Amino acid sequence: MFYARSNTAKETKALKVSLTHFKNGINTQTDENLLPLNYASNTYNFSFLSGALREGLGFNTAKFMIFPTSTESTKELTLADDSGIENIWLYRCYSKAVFRNEYILIVYTRSKKLYWAYLFSPLPAFQEIMGVVFSECPQAVNYRLNDEDVIMFSASDNVSNMMYIWDMANIPSPVYNTPMITSMCIHNERLFITSNGDKKTLYFSDDLDPTNWRIGATQAGYITMTDERGGLNKILSFNGYVYALRDYGISRVTAWGAQSDFSVNHLFTASGRIYHNTAVLCGDRILMLCSDGLYVFDGLNASKHVLGIEAMMEGIDNALATAEYHNGKYYLACRMNFGDDRVIGCEDNAQYKNNAVIEYDVKTGEFDIARGVDVCVFRSVQDRQFSKLLVCFNTTHKERLAEVDKSGKVFNIPTLKVWSSPTTDMGYPDKVKVLKELIVTAKHECQFIVKTDKTQRTFSVKASSKPTRVRINMPARVFSFEFVGQLAQAHITNPQLLVTVA
Repeated sequence: MFYARSNTAKETKALKVSLTHFKNGINTQTDENLLPLNYASNTYNFSFLSGALREGLGFNTAKFMIFPTSTESTKELTLADDSGIENIWLYRCYSKAVFRNEYILIVYTRSKKLYWAYLFSPLPAFQEIMGVVFSECPQAVNYRLNDEDVIMFSASDNVSNMMYIWDMANIPSPVYNTPMITSMCIHNERLFITSNGDKKTLYFSDDLDPTNWRIGATQAGYITMTDERGGLNKILSFNGYVYALRDYGISRVTAWGAQSDFSVNHLFTASGRIYHNTAVLCGDRILMLCSDGLYVFDGLNASKHVLGIEAMMEGIDNALATAEYHNGKYYLACRMNFGDDRVIGCEDNAQYKNNAVIEYDVKTGEFDIARGVDVCVFRSVQDRQFSKLLVCFNTTHKERLAEVDKSGKVFNIPTLKVWSSPTTDMGYPDKVKVLKELIVTAKHECQFIVKTDKTQRTFSVKASSKPTRVRINMPARVFSFEFVGQLAQAHITNPQLLVTVA
């Protein structure tokens, strides 16, 4: 007797999975096996703030408009000294000859020389400031002394032990026997400084005379702080007070009138070390990086702002991090561990100090991350007619003066842009899934990388203003995905995955 053969086909379920709208950004605090797909587990050099993946921060040769001019023309400042730029400052001074403000860029190079150049004149080259000797990078501040706009340079070493005052028209004038200055600010016509000679003491000059450092009841003076907050590293004049940024806290100095009336309040004790070079006045608050994350200080209290990327800085010494405030955004250059096997930009130089820049919007809390640039200093240069964030580098490109833009390039070389998803089992941990295809709109060519527990494949996504289907056909229990852009421009939106589950 024969029986008909019965074939029972497995039921197959088809899924359409929305990968992400990108705007949620990155989260490294949650284990990636628990993280939803609408977060990135890693991303850099893409901007995701609009909900699409767009080109992110760029760094290109600084160019300046020439004023006055009937046509738009720009110039690049040329520096013959190729030893590398270590610091830059903006010197603002009123010219009685032409009845307008002059803007002069000062550069300190690794050959231990100072140079200056007009920003907006047709003259393109830097000139050396003669008669100034520093054995290491000085501090600088603008001041109006004897009815003249000057810039003051100060040494932090124990060799020079002096300041120089320069008015552009004459050779810099030395001021001898000053403290070894590591940070300084002008407050109520006194110069307040921290010193490398005594990190427990805040010094201040005579009233209306930053060249007088003779200690006396009616001249210069000092305040010593010996509590557990540690040494004094940086000072800022803010909201009517002087704030001393210390190793592990902030102290506020009330400094009005006679020095006998000065007083100190200790306001904040940090749970981790404060990286003082990242402490920047941002409008009505101070932002600063500490060893446990980013903090915002309003003049009385400090609160931690969790960005979701703290794990990428955990265990990293960011003593060489630096920051600046420009056009409502806080720019932080620091070291980050991106946790992948790629070497990006400056990371191919074993001596790099910083490898990332975070652009943080102070008002909204949104941020972008650039990877592969070793920034040593930012300087905001802005007035009613212009606005630029200038930048210099520690290692790669150390001889170049750059500006920050949104080009997605570093000196005309496109950055490698990466967005990585967390690992996902699509909600079916015990089943094999087949990833059939990707549907995505990419206005510029990019790559889509699929990683499984056994293999990895890369697929090209062609540029189109309409949704594109990319056939994949990969079986696995778990997946993770990457979008990679190798062009300067990028625009990736609405990625969806078609998956079958048996």
